[in-house]
Amino acid sequence: MSLLKLGERTKKDTIFVTEDVKPDWWNQSSGAEFLPRYELIDEFRRASGGHTIHIIRFSRLLELFEMEHELIEAAKKAELEKKERLARLMQRLKEERRRKRNIYRHMPREDQLAEVKKWFFSKYEDPVESCPYESREGGYQYIWGGPYDAREEIESEFGEVVDESVIDEVVSELEDQCWEWSGRSDEYLDEPY
Repeated sequence: MSLLKLGERTKKDTIFVTEDVKPDWWNQSSGAEFLPRYELIDEFRRASGGHTIHIIRFSRLLELFEMEHELIEAAKKAELEKKERLARLMQRLKEERRRKRNIYRHMPREDQLAEVKKWFFSKYEDPVESCPYESREGGYQYIWGGPYDAREEIESEFGEVVDESVIDEVVSELEDQCWEWSGRSDEYLDEPY
């Protein structure tokens, strides 16, 4: 359940304890979370009928309840380790994107088009291939994930990697076939139960 739905349903002031450092939740100062974003607080206030939300880390909650110093320090250490792991992951992703951009930059346009399509079809398929259709429910039931927008997915993967005209051409071709895509059903068929 989203925070806004929670506020809408409970109509109470809320304390949300999280280790999440999403940039759309926090204002940043010197690379650290400073305060929850005003827009989020205001959205919650409107959804909850005038109530407020306080977003804090677990270590801060422990401090407010004056818990043992060792417990607070252990929580802070765990939060810091998680933040550092996330920073390392983000750095690896940036390096991978740079490497990919260098590879694609030297590739002929036709090969770029083919690679983008190959990637797309390895992740997504036309819902007519594997999704049940329920007219009472409004159409396809995206049981394999979705619906996905071809442009959003391709821009997310190739936005800074290939020229925009390559993306436009692939998306145009895909949208001629289908507007909304399903995740591939065969990705789930090999999962052990």
